Amino acid sequence: MKNRRGIVSLQDYLSVLARRWWVIATVTALGVVAALGLTLITTPTYSAGASVYVAVVGSANPGDLQVGNVFAVQRAATYAQLVRTPAVLERAASSLRDGTDVEALKATITASVRVDTSIIDIFAMGTDPQIVANHANAVASALAVAVEELDGPASASLIALDIVDRALPPEVSDSPRLRPNLLVGFIVGAVLGVGYVVLRFALDTRIHALIDLPRRAAIGTVTTIPKRGVPLNRRGAVSDARLEGFRVLRANLLFGIEVGRTVAIAGVDRNADSRGVADKFAEVLGELELSVVVVDAVFERDRAGKVRDRMPAGHGLAQVLAREASLEDVVIKDTESGVDYISAGTPTPVSAQLIGSALMGTLLADLGDRYDYVLLICPAVVSHSEASVAAALVESALLVVEAGDTTRSDFRLALDRLAGVGVRSVNVVLDHVLPRDLGRTGGTLPGASI
Repeated sequence: MKNRRGIVSLQDYLSVLARRWWVIATVTALGVVAALGLTLITTPTYSAGASVYVAVVGSANPGDLQVGNVFAVQRAATYAQLVRTPAVLERAASSLRDGTDVEALKATITASVRVDTSIIDIFAMGTDPQIVANHANAVASALAVAVEELDGPASASLIALDIVDRALPPEVSDSPRLRPNLLVGFIVGAVLGVGYVVLRFALDTRIHALIDLPRRAAIGTVTTIPKRGVPLNRRGAVSDARLEGFRVLRANLLFGIEVGRTVAIAGVDRNADSRGVADKFAEVLGELELSVVVVDAVFERDRAGKVRDRMPAGHGLAQVLAREASLEDVVIKDTESGVDYISAGTPTPVSAQLIGSALMGTLLADLGDRYDYVLLICPAVVSHSEASVAAALVESALLVVEAGDTTRSDFRLALDRLAGVGVRSVNVVLDHVLPRDLGRTGGTLPGASI
């Protein structure tokens, strides 16, 4: 969704994140649950370490001792490399007497030398705390013996390996770690949740609010109508916000611009409730004691209200265009609202094509002489060519956009089709807008309201 300059602002992203907080919370919770599940099903891994000190012996002279310490540090690095050799591991495996073979032992043992020291740390890893401690101690003892054998008597008189820290069975596993895993699950879930919401927002081409409408010179006025009849407080009085939206539409069309007395009302696509908009608009026009007739020219299927259902089958606009009935035969008068209706009737194979006939023009002119306003309900503009033809026969067009469903591409296509038949100014109704989207204007559009 973009603002009037076509640029997505930080405020737009923050707004969508606030509206979709439950998505982020759900994905985050799933991340935490997944981390907890993996932690519970993962076999714990333990590590234990033994430390071996490489010492210089046989000299008490400070100078010789300093040289000997340097020699011991150098030797420690060499001895650390011997830890994973067969000479050490075979001796260690033999001393364990638990069936551990050399290759299995090698896979669990690591060794390192502490920086600037002659201390070798030998670590063993595994799933059993006692076994890993036994492995580390066995390898440390085997290293001390192996060094004496490999270096020979001469070196043995200078160097001694002592186990200064024996391995103990660990009480806490190295992995999995519950708290770090839950933190990782939380972070990953939150990032995925935010990413999903932002990506869906960026790829969403539907029109939800006034800010999403492409700015086109062909747009006359734009009126947004709330989705639900939520209460609207006005100085102590309570009114229906949806009804108030139609009253604003009435003000925009009657006083904002010159729209004429015959109006074609068409949805961008089939999901737009053009009939509902026409009926409600006729109702608010009737509040001003204006005579109004609503003509249903949607022949695809008749989903008219109860008032129009009172007319016997076969009586409607289709029969007038087929010269099977007169105008007086098909007019339905609603005494409650004061609005007259002409239903679509029973369509014939050529009913849609007859909308552009001279008889249709004569019929609209006749109705214009009898009523203050003629509202012509048309089929969807993007899927029915007769909608554009009907709009060209009247004085103004009212394009109905279904909020949260109509796409910007369909909206632009509808404007282009209306412009193709000479309709230069189109008024827009953004219908069924969610309350949270009513204030998202992104700038002032002509006649923008509610």
